[in-house]
Amino acid sequence: MSFASGGILFGVFGGLTYGSFGLLARGIMKIVGFDLELIFPELVGHTGVVSKPNVLGKFTSYNLSVEIEKAGLYGNSFWHGNKIAARSKEGEIPVGTNVDVIEANYWSLSSLLRNSPVISYMMTNAYSNRLREMANIFRIVLLLIGILFIFLAGLVFSTCNATGCGTVMDTVPCFSVSIISFILYFYLGRVE
Repeated sequence: MSFASGGILFGVFGGLTYGSFGLLARGIMKIVGFDLELIFPELVGHTGVVSKPNVLGKFTSYNLSVEIEKAGLYGNSFWHGNKIAARSKEGEIPVGTNVDVIEANYWSLSSLLRNSPVISYMMTNAYSNRLREMANIFRIVLLLIGILFIFLAGLVFSTCNATGCGTVMDTVPCFSVSIISFILYFYLGRVE
């Protein structure tokens, strides 16, 4: 096939057909009553163990395999078993390390060729520490937004023009943003 006869569209239509059949199969399974979360679980948040390096080594971007328990249909591969191709977000991680899945890609070329998703992971403690650091940064931003809008409300209240000075009703939007920011600030700081 050539470009002139529409050969380039063959790959596009093949991919769309493949994806449509997958969606149709999931729809039929849902209608029949299967638990799709059990069959096709969301892998983000699962914990696994780095099992072995990939055979292709440095020639692939997913250079390790991670064993994940309860990986559903993804963990029942004839060739790979419950080992899922993975790459680290933090550099080299030794075999046998517990890791958390932070990203799962179900529709990349690598995942389609393997007929299994490919994942990115971080060490278990590093992932929770990173989330805690991001929450602290977000709390600081919320606190600064709350303080900024209090000052902005004072500016609106003290502004005078030909029709008169600012009223309390003029400052209500600023105070509401400030109050919501403070509520979110204290809510994110809770320890459960």
